[in-house]
Amino acid sequence: MKILIPFIFLFSISIHSSAQKNNASLFAELNKEIDKKTEYLKLKEQHINAIRKELENTGIQGDPTKLFKIYLKLWNEYKSFKYDSAFAYACKLQETARLCNQPALINLAKIDLSFVLLSSGLFTEALDTLKTVSVKELADSSKISYYAIIGRTYNDLSEYCSDRFYSTSHTKKCQLYLDSAISLTPRNSFNFYSLSGFKNLTANQNAEANQCFEYLLKNFKLEQTQIAVITSSLGHIAMCNHQSEKSTQYYIQAAIADIRSSTKEAVALQKLAGLLYESGNIQEAYTYIKLAMDDANFYQARQRQKQIASILPIIEHEAMSAVRKEKRRLLWYSVSITLLSLAVVAFFIVIFKQLTKLKESKRIISESNLKLEEKNEQLSEANRIKEEYIGYYFNINSEYIHKLDQFKKAIQRKLTVKRIEDIENIIHNIDPKKEREELYAGFDKVFLKLFPDFINQFNQLFPENDRVNLKDLQLMNTDLRIFALIRLGIDDNEKIAKILNYSVNTIYAYKTKVKNKSLVPNEQFEDKVMAIK
Repeated sequence: MKILIPFIFLFSISIHSSAQKNNASLFAELNKEIDKKTEYLKLKEQHINAIRKELENTGIQGDPTKLFKIYLKLWNEYKSFKYDSAFAYACKLQETARLCNQPALINLAKIDLSFVLLSSGLFTEALDTLKTVSVKELADSSKISYYAIIGRTYNDLSEYCSDRFYSTSHTKKCQLYLDSAISLTPRNSFNFYSLSGFKNLTANQNAEANQCFEYLLKNFKLEQTQIAVITSSLGHIAMCNHQSEKSTQYYIQAAIADIRSSTKEAVALQKLAGLLYESGNIQEAYTYIKLAMDDANFYQARQRQKQIASILPIIEHEAMSAVRKEKRRLLWYSVSITLLSLAVVAFFIVIFKQLTKLKESKRIISESNLKLEEKNEQLSEANRIKEEYIGYYFNINSEYIHKLDQFKKAIQRKLTVKRIEDIENIIHNIDPKKEREELYAGFDKVFLKLFPDFINQFNQLFPENDRVNLKDLQLMNTDLRIFALIRLGIDDNEKIAKILNYSVNTIYAYKTKVKNKSLVPNEQFEDKVMAIK
């Protein structure tokens, strides 16, 4: 037994979960049908208008038997739809039945009128009307209706008075009349199981009642009004057995059937609202109890209006309280969200400022890196220039030292043999101009090796007509050499003048002449030259 308990518990949980899921889908279906209520009402009115059209075509002075049938159709449409119209056509049925002079029709009209009075909560009037019925003149089918309506009247009286003494008395009378109705009903018919289920229900024999109603659902093709009554009864049985989920399921099915048949004299929505209220679903309970009150007001069912009016204020109060709680909760949520939003904005501002600072730092670092790269490139370039020119310098100096050594030896030899005239010839053979040209040629080669595109880039600074044109075998001219020296970092006019063997004024004149021809402003010209790689 101990081993079975966990499995039983888990099984009950799975059943409960399945029932909740099933009810959720039924609630969704019910809400869809509520949205379509107007459509069903239009269809109902169209059907009623068609019968009225038939009445107009027949005329009120027509055949009473035919009129009785038409009035009966209209009464059937209104009996659970609208009290005043149902009452009016029940009265028309009595008038027409008297014109027909048929006691069976007169008694049938009285039974129909009593049904309307009962549905509106006029129990005394309903019983008074039924007492005038001549039971002996009724056919068995009409007797069934007669006894069933009296039974229902006493049942409703029992529920309405809520007094133990009178309630018990009314219940006993209800069961006696239902027994009479059942005794006249063919076995295995719809009425047999319906009346038997109703009798068992009034006797608190819920299991037997449930069996009858379940049998009806499974074995008969039912109309929406019949489905509504049966499922509503099953819902009541389940509620008595404390099966709230199952009871809710049946009341939802009953409410759906009521809506589809445009039945206004119904209790399913009222009972469903009560169940929802007890389970704590206040808003849903309020929605459905209001719809139930709308239906009761539409039909003018006094009994239903009183029943609903007794619980509507309670549910409405709870609904309003729930709304106020929800508003307070939403207010707290709004305040919390507002504070959170402000915190997010403040956080965003701080992050934005930090990102701005970070961006500025990155920009400074990037600029510093660019400058560092430029400096590194300049240093690299300066190192290459130094390497080339140091080599060139030592090569030139070694040549001049060698020449001086040869010159010294030649002079010594001549002095030893005292040939002074030969010394003059040796000195005469020394050509400074040629030596300087060789120096310039060496400089040009080394410079153009370091700056192979110097001449081309230098010419881009001038209009085409003023660009440097070199002669054959000429590497550079004086203009180019001046700015080549500047590119190497020698920007002092006096130093340039000594290297090129010109006066300072001449160097200045060369520079001014070249700058004046260029496409760029004079003050930017040397920067452009320095930018040549």
